[in-house]
Amino acid sequence: MNTDSHHDPDREPYQHTRRTDLTYAVARLLETLPTDDGFTYGSPQWDALPDDDPAKWAAVLRAAELWRRHWQPEAITARLFEELARVDQQAARHRKAAAVDLSGTHDWAAQSRRPSHAEIQRRRTQPGPPAPPAGQQREAS
Repeated sequence: MNTDSHHDPDREPYQHTRRTDLTYAVARLLETLPTDDGFTYGSPQWDALPDDDPAKWAAVLRAAELWRRHWQPEAITARLFEELARVDQQAARHRKAAAVDLSGTHDWAAQSRRPSHAEIQRRRTQPGPPAPPAGQQREAS
């Protein structure tokens, strides 16, 4: 006997087994039924069927099974991964378009005439004329 104050009978092992057995039985039953008999749960055609019509109950079982599969954690995870992948693809397309737009505005010819990093480093290490004292300017030559 469970003395835990948070006892949840739905988490009992036999409950899980029974639920799995029932799920399996419903899935097997659905395999024997036509996949599309034209009666979608909740449709006007479905509503017009008598309550004891097997096609009406088959549509109810199909809808219940689809709902169960749709809300399983694995199904939710798969849908979230698909949604995030679409968002990532869209973001990548936007980044690429922005990079193309930005690179099109830059004057690459002027960039090529500027000194390279190696040239700047070389100039910094070469001895040159001493810097004038603070407050004085170099004389024009």
